[in-house]
Amino acid sequence: MNATLSEISNSTGKQVKPWRDKFFESISSIKDIEWFFGLLVVLFSCYLVVFLLHIVMYKWGKKDRRVAPLSPLLAKLYQVKEKVHMILQLLVACYAGSNFFHFTWTTYAVLFTISGLICVVWMFIEMYVILISIFCITKYYNHTYSGSVELTTDFWKAAIRLTCWFVTMKNLVFLLWGTYDSQDELTKILSYFFGLYLSTQLLLALSALSFFPICFARRQEIAPAERILCIQNMLLTALKIVLIFLLIFINYCGVEDGILCAFFLVSDILLLPIVVKISEIISICIKQEHATVDLHMEEI
Repeated sequence: MNATLSEISNSTGKQVKPWRDKFFESISSIKDIEWFFGLLVVLFSCYLVVFLLHIVMYKWGKKDRRVAPLSPLLAKLYQVKEKVHMILQLLVACYAGSNFFHFTWTTYAVLFTISGLICVVWMFIEMYVILISIFCITKYYNHTYSGSVELTTDFWKAAIRLTCWFVTMKNLVFLLWGTYDSQDELTKILSYFFGLYLSTQLLLALSALSFFPICFARRQEIAPAERILCIQNMLLTALKIVLIFLLIFINYCGVEDGILCAFFLVSDILLLPIVVKISEIISICIKQEHATVDLHMEEI
């Protein structure tokens, strides 16, 4: 009655493995999975560098040189995403610690929470990308065709409401489809999901191309807050293009398509914060440069 686990495993001839070991064995058995985690580590290192630089710039820079957001609602949406993102990073650290100290039940709970928060952060990021794309297309329409669409609070409320509905329903449909459908259909479900994701990336690229001429217009034609969204849109598009060519090259070297597609999806969780922080650093530098020029003009 008091037989230990090792005695039972010796008597049966089979070793009983804990769930954690089975999980890591299943992950490590995936072909080219080391490429996924290697690329993720490189991207996270870039995020840490930009994050530290952003802290230094905001600590040294004066508050009056920071640019006010174009839309408080859009800024609030990103702030909520940042808080969830921070909680996610803390949970990843807790998961690593619980694995190290072999806290089994804590590991399970944290792992499931991390999975849910990754989905939430990814949905926030997709919403933000769609919203800045809508902004750029609207700005292009007003600039090129003398449109009269005003970027008021009602405009942003309607855009956020529709974008939230679209992103939530899309992910919910695919989640339910993947849960209740057969295992054989999983590849087709993931293909459809990745296809819709690429349509969002195409919208981002088209909005960047349409907004490109406006970025180089005269300074009085575009407000500083609008220029920040312009920088975010174009920089994110440029990084995506570079990443696509890099992944194509890695795929040419023999790495599995599925691993690279998974990394391309997950990369948004770190790419967007990098882009937003870089745009804020650029805006602070521009305001400092303008403040220096104005000071020299006053002296003259």
